[in-house]
Amino acid sequence: MAASMVVVTGPDGSGKSTACAAVVAALQSKYGKESVASANIWDSMEGNFDKEAVVRYLGELDGAARVLFLFHALKHSVDLAQAKEPKLLLVDSYFYKYAAAEFTYGTAPKLVLGAAAGFEKPELTICLDLDAETALQRKGDSSRYESGGGKFTEFQKKMRTHWAVLESQYGPWTHVPAADAPEVVAAKVIAHIEAAGLCKSMR
Repeated sequence: MAASMVVVTGPDGSGKSTACAAVVAALQSKYGKESVASANIWDSMEGNFDKEAVVRYLGELDGAARVLFLFHALKHSVDLAQAKEPKLLLVDSYFYKYAAAEFTYGTAPKLVLGAAAGFEKPELTICLDLDAETALQRKGDSSRYESGGGKFTEFQKKMRTHWAVLESQYGPWTHVPAADAPEVVAAKVIAHIEAAGLCKSMR
């Protein structure tokens, strides 16, 4: 039986990875290490690899190839986490973030959504909301992919409409303000997970 899936998504710089790490640590402490697992797109890239080289490679691909590369890596990462047989799986970003970016790049929506058809719908999706200016201040710098090859804030602002479209199709999502301190954000995420009844199977 597959684990219940919770997705923590949102724009770049909103603190998704930080929140996921804190939530997993807290739930593992409470329910046991084997009860909770996490997944992010980089988990499938085992061994020594240059993350920046991967980002540069993405910049050389057209939209179709880029979507297939990203979604393949993400799906494999989720499968690796599910193979651990946890009761709860927390996924960083999921395909939503990459779909929003690809729409902004101009990749055909039919292609993006077709490639996403193999992803299951999570039991709960939490979206961390943060404005682009604050996100950039937190990050300090950004990758070429996150900034669309231009200015980070401009690209992220263009993504907002696509985030709304994705939620209309795959939502509703639970929104959490990400401007709060990381521990506050993590506590709110945990509260939403518990309120959704997704911790019952771990007791």
